[in-house]
Amino acid sequence: MPRRRAARDIDPRNRRSPMKEVTCLCGWQCRGREDEVVEQVIAHGREVHGVESSREEILTIAVDVAASAASADVRPA
Repeated sequence: MPRRRAARDIDPRNRRSPMKEVTCLCGWQCRGREDEVVEQVIAHGREVHGVESSREEILTIAVDVAASAASADVRPA
């Protein structure tokens, strides 16, 4: 009888998301997992520029980063 997989094994949220990077026109940069970058970009836009961005808008401008640059990195403007 085949072994059943635990729900956590098949839950897509448990997969590692690709690294992304966003560079703002002001020079601020953010690098990390997709959810981390979205959260940081939303906060930066709101606090520094008074702009609200959606997840979809952010992911449109986010660039994939090689796995070797895997540490989250946020640089202030």
